[in-house]
Amino acid sequence: MALRLQLLLVCLLSVSSDYVVATELQYLSVSHEDSVYHVDMVIRVNAPLHQVRAVLTDYENLSKLNPAIISSEVLLAPQAGVARVRTRIHECVVLICFEMVRVEDVTEDGERGLRAEIVAEQSDARSGRVDWSFDIDGGHTLVSYQAAIEPEIWIPPVIGPPLFKRKLRQHVLRTGQNLEQLATQPAL
Repeated sequence: MALRLQLLLVCLLSVSSDYVVATELQYLSVSHEDSVYHVDMVIRVNAPLHQVRAVLTDYENLSKLNPAIISSEVLLAPQAGVARVRTRIHECVVLICFEMVRVEDVTEDGERGLRAEIVAEQSDARSGRVDWSFDIDGGHTLVSYQAAIEPEIWIPPVIGPPLFKRKLRQHVLRTGQNLEQLATQPAL
């Protein structure tokens, strides 16, 4: 029995080791205040800044960043200099699954940042803002991500916030890993 367990562990580690990349998590905080969830993250991505930005601004292909994003599309922008992006997200927390729609107005702050404001009347969120900023660190890119999102879905008190925070943490980490993989893929 112990040998089977060891073999299973070795198999799982060898399969998942293909997924490990050089992304370095430098800081991650997920908190909950009232009905707003806050995420602060800094990762060091082993890719040049322009490639990292190219992946994050490929709005039609955001599903490549995270498997919870089932679709993304660019909508008619409300004004020049803004990209209006709709994403559909499918998520399961324990045995509860739901689908969310998020519409965000994304503005680019030169080469060093992006800001996304949730359009509440078209989203399954009451409010939200996401800020991405980028710095060069040798041949790497430091990516800072700050988000404050108030979901419209009901999250049960006591057990809900810890489960939701854990899921957010998993998604942020997965997105960071996928970001590096996509940013370092050779162009076709």
